[in-house]
Amino acid sequence: VWDSKGSVLTRKARTFETKTQEWNADTQLQYNFNILNTAHTLLTGIDYKRVKEDGNGYLGDAPSIDWRNPVYGVNVSEPTIQFDELKSLKQLGGYLQDQMAWRNVDFLVGVRYDHAKTSNYNRLNDSLKQVQNHELTWRTGAIYNFENGIAPYISYSTSFVPSMEQDSAGNTLKPTTANQWEVGIKYQPNQDLLFTLAGFKITQHDLANYKWQTHSYEQLGKVETKGVEVSLNQQISDKFAITASYAYLNKAIKADANSANIGKTQWGTPRHQASVWAKYQLFNPLSIAAGVRYMGSTFGDDANTYKVPHYTLYDMAIGYDINKATHIQLNAQNLTNKKYVASCANKFSCFYGAERRLTATLTYQF
Repeated sequence: VWDSKGSVLTRKARTFETKTQEWNADTQLQYNFNILNTAHTLLTGIDYKRVKEDGNGYLGDAPSIDWRNPVYGVNVSEPTIQFDELKSLKQLGGYLQDQMAWRNVDFLVGVRYDHAKTSNYNRLNDSLKQVQNHELTWRTGAIYNFENGIAPYISYSTSFVPSMEQDSAGNTLKPTTANQWEVGIKYQPNQDLLFTLAGFKITQHDLANYKWQTHSYEQLGKVETKGVEVSLNQQISDKFAITASYAYLNKAIKADANSANIGKTQWGTPRHQASVWAKYQLFNPLSIAAGVRYMGSTFGDDANTYKVPHYTLYDMAIGYDINKATHIQLNAQNLTNKKYVASCANKFSCFYGAERRLTATLTYQF
C-alpha cells in the first residue's frame, strides 16, 4: 500500500493455489417449418455444466520498503492460512426458442429454465454448505430488413448466473440476475461493408464484488450500465480491409449496503474504449495486419477515490497461406512491450497488463 504523503510501501506476504475443473455438455434439436407464410426455426435443448474449484490461500505481514532507499533480502515470516475449501457448481438448463421470418421482419422469442446446486466444503472447520437456486429467464427481439441494407432492431433479455463464492459470514452469494434492453441499427448495402450502431441498458442485481477488507465477497444490490457501441467493417479493396469500433460505458452503482457508493462508477469500468485493425494483402499468399487498442481511465475502487490511467497498445500480425487448406499466422500483442497498469480493484490489488506476447497458429481446413 502506497502512502501518498511518503515513500514507504506497506507490504503483505500472500500465496494462493487454485485448481479448477469444468465440464460442459449441450444437446440440441432443431425443426424447420412454415405456417401462414412465416418460416419458423424451432430450437430446443438441454445443457449441463459442472465446475469444481479446489483452493487455499495464505496471508501474513511483510516488512515495509522505502522505494527511495530500498533494502532487499529481508526475512519474511511464514504467512498463515486464510482459507482451504472445495467449491462446486452443478447447473442443469432447458431451453426453447423460435426464430421467425415474415416478409422483411425477423422475430425471435426464447425461454430458459435453470436449476443450480452449489456446495462449499470448508476444510478449516470441517463444514459443508449447500444451496439450490432456480430461475426462469427469457429473451425476445425483432429486426426489420429494408431493401437498401438498413436494418433497425430491438431486443430484450434476462439472465441468471449462480455463484460459488461466499460473503464474510460464510453464506453463499445469491445468483446474479440481470435484464438488458438494446436498440440499434445495422447498415449492410453489400458484402464489403457493415456498419452497426447500438444503445443498451443493463441492470444487474446482486452482483458479486470482492472486498479486500474482509478477503471475501459482498453483493452490490443494483448496478446499472448504459452504453453506446459503434463498429465498422469494410473491405476497401481486394487487398485492403479495415475494422474499427468504439464503446462508451456509464456503469453506476444504484443500490449498495454502503450508501456512500451509490451513484459512483464501479471499479475497473472505462468510459471509453476504441480499436482499429487494418489488414493488407501484400501478394497472393502473404498478408500483414496492424492495429491499435485504446482503454480509457478507470476507477480503482467503488468509492472512486483514485483513477488508473488510460493506455494505448499496438498489435501486429503476419499471415501466409501455404495452400488453399493450410494457413500459418504470427501474432504480436503489445508490440512495443509497454509497461502499464491494466486495472485496480482496491489499494491493495493493482495489476500490470500483459507484456509483449508472440504467438504462432497453424490452421488446416478440411
